[in-house]
Amino acid sequence: MAKPKKLPKRLSNKLARLTTSATPVISTPKTYQEACLILRNLQTLRKTIISHYTPIKDAINSTRKTILDLEKADLGKIQPAEASVMAAIIAYEDGAPEALDVAAPIGHYRFCSVRVVVDDMQKFVDGVARGDVSLNAVRPHNPTLNKLARQRGDLFAVAGCHVEKNLAVVTRAE
Repeated sequence: MAKPKKLPKRLSNKLARLTTSATPVISTPKTYQEACLILRNLQTLRKTIISHYTPIKDAINSTRKTILDLEKADLGKIQPAEASVMAAIIAYEDGAPEALDVAAPIGHYRFCSVRVVVDDMQKFVDGVARGDVSLNAVRPHNPTLNKLARQRGDLFAVAGCHVEKNLAVVTRAE
């Protein structure tokens, strides 16, 4: 990665000089020409500053992308095993009568998140028109619909929508 460095002294001085001077009053052709020159110098300096930092930002962005790709690959290896174990736990908890008598480990609990899916946009809009749901959800704004689904639970009913539940097993260190 390129080593970060400050602007060269000549650019720093030019930056200070151009940014601390007062905005020119333009009242004659001469002051107009002077203002145009100041603007050109400012814009050239802006481009020079961007060019100065571009290789440093590129190196950082490249490193960040590499790290994010590595993280995604490693997490991708965990997800199938985690989903499989979670499904087995849920199946046992839901299906075995003896599961009711077994105390869950400390910090182990079930968490069900909800996500609303708009199936029929026209029915959804009609439902909004009737006042079944806030106008904030017209886009549809899924966070608004999900909140409504959490509030109403199994009673959630908005035309053109259904609730998908994503059941997860969560553990928390004590």
